[in-house]
Amino acid sequence: MKQSKFMIPFLLIIAILITGCTENKQKACTQEAKQCPDGSYVSREPLNNCEFKPCPKSDISTISGKEIEEIFEDSSDVTLPSLPI
Repeated sequence: MKQSKFMIPFLLIIAILITGCTENKQKACTQEAKQCPDGSYVSREPLNNCEFKPCPKSDISTISGKEIEEIFEDSSDVTLPSLPI
């Protein structure tokens, strides 16, 4: 009986020490964002050394004619075909 009185507190102390000594591998990154070519934003990834997440792949079929015109606005030598709306 005496042995079980001391065993429970001993096990609790061991459990506290073990859980308190584990290393948290996740780190905090700065809260900045990068704008992708499609206009969306990506944040930094804590599990990848705080590198920016990759930009989503842009599907050309989802870009509107107006957006294409804005992309080539400064290019005077580019002629755009008219797109059906």
